[in-house]
Amino acid sequence: MYAQFCRYARLASAEGRELRRNLRELLQTQWLQPEELQTLQLVKLKRVLEHAYTHVAFYRRRFQKEGIQPGDIKTMDDFQRVPILTKDDVRGCREEMIANDFPRAWLREQYTSGSTGTATKFYYSDRRLHRSWAAFSRLCNWSGVENGCRTGVIAPVPASRSAFPERVKLWLRREKWLNSLDMDERKMQDFASLLLDCQPELVRGHHSAIWLFAQHLERHGLSGIRPKVVIGGADKLHDFEREQIEKAFGCRVVDDYGARETGQIAGQCPEGSLHVVAELNYVELIANGRSAVPGELGEVIITDLENYAMPFIRYALGDVAKFAEKPCPCGRGLPVLAEVMGRTSDFFTTPSGKLVSGHYFGRMLRVWPGMRKFRVHQPSVDKIDVLFESDAEPGQEWLESQRQKFLEHLGGSIELSFTRVDHIPSTPAGKYLFTSSEVPVSLS
Repeated sequence: MYAQFCRYARLASAEGRELRRNLRELLQTQWLQPEELQTLQLVKLKRVLEHAYTHVAFYRRRFQKEGIQPGDIKTMDDFQRVPILTKDDVRGCREEMIANDFPRAWLREQYTSGSTGTATKFYYSDRRLHRSWAAFSRLCNWSGVENGCRTGVIAPVPASRSAFPERVKLWLRREKWLNSLDMDERKMQDFASLLLDCQPELVRGHHSAIWLFAQHLERHGLSGIRPKVVIGGADKLHDFEREQIEKAFGCRVVDDYGARETGQIAGQCPEGSLHVVAELNYVELIANGRSAVPGELGEVIITDLENYAMPFIRYALGDVAKFAEKPCPCGRGLPVLAEVMGRTSDFFTTPSGKLVSGHYFGRMLRVWPGMRKFRVHQPSVDKIDVLFESDAEPGQEWLESQRQKFLEHLGGSIELSFTRVDHIPSTPAGKYLFTSSEVPVSLS
């Protein structure tokens, strides 16, 4: 009775009606052929460009400087004439990027996660919010659950959650939250007891935070939480994380790739492919100043097709990915990402110029069973620091063997240090970064 009432209350609201309308549309457009989707994207791109030129001072000035009129963009190739938008642009020109036909009262304020160093404030519209929520609902549909089912959430808890209207929304959504900004043994145990009692159909949140909770379940022999699926995002899902999460919850993990600035970017279908949400975002991968070919690494450049309030046009997200070389057998026409390698700051540059993915360190450090958490950081091209939490001291012999393996792979001219610590904190966004580098990356 409670579930039926909550579902009716959600769907009968104005937001619920908008969600259903958008979801119906997305469930239809996913089956368009790639050429039809590209035509749809081009129409939306032209609308965004025309609106930005007319109503956004920042873009009007930028286009005029480059000698571009919105009408000049007739093909996707023409679109590459538009300059790339950087995070520094957003930080320095935020107010000029707000459309003058959106009153302040209509804007929703948000901050980026700050994973790359600095959190940046930006704005978006209700339209973009509703479309993004519909995209997540479609991902739930692919995963065999309904958005609004009993859900356990492991993610940062916004301060607004304490307000009465927000608590009512959580009750209607049937969500139980664990704050990933404040996870300790007692809080994780309390949350485990809560989930054992309510038995969520869905567990969602930040990959790294869900992984830490999965570790807690294994340490305490808690195997009774059995959702239908775990949907994770916000940070790169490592193989060792996926394996441990699936073991702890007894179900598959679905990848939800997105960014706060642009909402959901891609989601994993039942066949396991990571499909771009092409109806909401136009995704480019750029390598050496040109479009990357399928199978080639490129920097993610994204254009939000729905946020007219503060447009993000050809925005350099700071991630690296590659397109798949073959279409997905599921039959959806949505583009497929073969892999999202992570942030550019997840890549390490050796003195010889070699690029090493941070995933390498994850594979190596997870070999030791006592390892609980680690963070590998490169402050300069010739120095790498490894911090780790462990149940016991691993021993000098094991550390030396790891050092030698790392140096063989990275090159012997790097200074490498290992330090055991009591606690590795999360980022202000509630993420647990395993790797980070301060050395600029060149994909050439």
